[in-house]
Amino acid sequence: VTFPLDLVRRRKQLEGAAGRANVYKTGLVGTFGHIIQTEGYRGLYRGILPEYCKVVPSVGLIFMTYETLKSMFTGGASDE
Repeated sequence: VTFPLDLVRRRKQLEGAAGRANVYKTGLVGTFGHIIQTEGYRGLYRGILPEYCKVVPSVGLIFMTYETLKSMFTGGASDE
């Protein structure tokens, strides 16, 4: 649900960088409209698979680190 907002944020941040043209001149709603108009609704989800390939392992590492540190600081006692 939030991926299209993140996509718009990234595109606005990269706009004009490294000599790229300023395409999105109208703000959040205008950028959504431009993406839908030029790429269709599928354009709002372009790049979601690589994003999942990045997010899933990182969230797993965060949980593993949290549980390990929690166990270390509580003296190894488990909640089970």
